[in-house]
Amino acid sequence: MKFEKGLLGLALLNLLACTGPTRSTLTPNSTQITPKKGSLSSSVAKGDMAQVRVFLEQGADVNELTLKGTSKVTPLLIAVVGQNVLLVKYLIDSGADIQFKYKGYQAEDLANFLQNDEMAKLLYYRRLKLENGESK
Repeated sequence: MKFEKGLLGLALLNLLACTGPTRSTLTPNSTQITPKKGSLSSSVAKGDMAQVRVFLEQGADVNELTLKGTSKVTPLLIAVVGQNVLLVKYLIDSGADIQFKYKGYQAEDLANFLQNDEMAKLLYYRRLKLENGESK
């Protein structure tokens, strides 16, 4: 997918501000949305694989939405921004929607922008499987 790097950069910075994994890059006056404590999204933001597994085994929605203003963020997008490849793979294997768009960009676009080749390839090949009608 072709994308305007400047616009994707702004969308990515906006997403970083709401997810928490890289809070040190934010100024003290930045507007942040912290996922609800005790939620799947908050566990993903912390990189807590054990807690993510517990939530999903207990029936949590792998595509739960965390709001930032009028935009919605999924646990998969949070894991991509946190560059946690293991969580990304686990969420995908658990049924995460890889085609969900944040400000017009999918998780694969964000992985490419972050230049995380391993994550980008994982998302790319999963997208190809979906396009060919395969479930996993």
